[in-house]
Amino acid sequence: MIQEWISNWLTPIWILSLGCLFGQLILLALWGVTKLVSIPLGSGEDSKLERLVREVPLAINEGVLKPIWVGMTVASLFALCGWLLVEKPNDLLHSLGRIGRVGITEKSFKIPPTPRDKFGEVSLGAETLIDFEFWGDELKTIVFDAQEQLVVTNQSSDDVSAADSEITVLAGQSYSWRRGNNSFMTFDDGFIEELYVTNPGDDEATLFMTVTTAPRFSQVYAIPLTAFLLIAAVLLYMGQRTLAPRLSGIALSTYKSEVAQPLFFILSALGSALIILFIFLPYNTFGDDIKMMKDTGFSLILIFCLVQLMWAAGNCISDEIDGRTALTVLSKPIGRRSFLVGKFLGISWVVFLLFAILSVTFIFCVAYKPIYDARELSTTIDDFQPCFYEIQMSFPGLVLVLLEVILLTAVSVAVSTRLSLLANFTVCSSIYVLGHLTPTLVQSSLNQFPIVRFFATLIATIVPNLEAFNITAAIAADAHVPPVYLAYAFIYCAIYSIIAMLLAFLLFEDRDLA
Repeated sequence: MIQEWISNWLTPIWILSLGCLFGQLILLALWGVTKLVSIPLGSGEDSKLERLVREVPLAINEGVLKPIWVGMTVASLFALCGWLLVEKPNDLLHSLGRIGRVGITEKSFKIPPTPRDKFGEVSLGAETLIDFEFWGDELKTIVFDAQEQLVVTNQSSDDVSAADSEITVLAGQSYSWRRGNNSFMTFDDGFIEELYVTNPGDDEATLFMTVTTAPRFSQVYAIPLTAFLLIAAVLLYMGQRTLAPRLSGIALSTYKSEVAQPLFFILSALGSALIILFIFLPYNTFGDDIKMMKDTGFSLILIFCLVQLMWAAGNCISDEIDGRTALTVLSKPIGRRSFLVGKFLGISWVVFLLFAILSVTFIFCVAYKPIYDARELSTTIDDFQPCFYEIQMSFPGLVLVLLEVILLTAVSVAVSTRLSLLANFTVCSSIYVLGHLTPTLVQSSLNQFPIVRFFATLIATIVPNLEAFNITAAIAADAHVPPVYLAYAFIYCAIYSIIAMLLAFLLFEDRDLA
């Protein structure tokens, strides 16, 4: 029999693996459809679709797509075989099938006055029945609104316990029912077909209901999100390879040379070992060890990726320029700008692979950390949801780390066009430190001399505000990072990366390569 803590630990991983499985199936289906569509288009000269169909098997066997595809395959196999090890797999799959059928539903009903007996009392069983038709375990909130006072219950007045499960909607006021926060009108997990409404007034009333439903296990939303991210990464790589073959050739050559370096394997192995070690370190935070682990893990992934990108930029740009290798490449029909963009893409894929390796290790460890802490405190975790919650709270931090790494990759490429490897390390490290100190510098210079304010403003204008990618405060407060913040961070990263690459073009345009 599988121990409970193993099921609690592996269930979040299985949910993410399902996303990998669906993503891989969708990609295979897209490739099959593209192959069928491209057949009638052949007319002597290869079309872009035919080129894409031929490029897919080649891309899977080389470049960054190979480890990504292997990782997706391993995860897909676990998704197919691991359901015996996880908790409530059938319920999770049922919740997955309900994703498209839940959401916000608005209903309105006309409620006539409830008949009364000869003594003026509401007759038993004379309430108005309204169609509800929702699954009880999917109900999250119900907002009742009416211009007349109404009494709503999910039990008939013939039931002696009906008075204990009714709510009163006052005239002109909204009543909000929320699962878990209201002891009145509790629902079973089964299908609920109707509610009972009593209108004690003399006139007909209109009851408005806004019902919010979600799958019983909302964690299944991670499945389509994981599939989307993996599909986007693969399509981005294939689009680059198909639409810009010369750039892709430079990027592939850069990727292969840097992945083969011992530094990549050292950073991957050492980083993964340290992240695993973070589980067992005593942080002495009185119950908040998981927060310290996440903050430390984000910092480690960021630093290791920075070391990799600075080494790669100095090794494949400045060293090639000094060693006249770049002159040989540029003697072919490849412009200087294409050369730099190809190097940037190659370095980005190398850093992305390192980031992916460390992030997967980090996700496994974050999922296990609540179980380890509970065992240290001689308590138990009843289900997988605390483990999944920690993964969910860590996802925005990983996204922001990746965006910061991409931004600094563009900066390092620009610096490498003029400076050597050691100087590149020095400049990029200084930008990293100043970028995280920018808000503090600006804030502390407000009451200082004008010259101090000028230099603080100048630094804040030139150096990127890297503190925008830091969520230490959100981790400490256990607060969610909204998707709109991630969108703004992505836009900032894209704009600053473009500016850095334009600067790289200017610096490299008149660089003497001979």
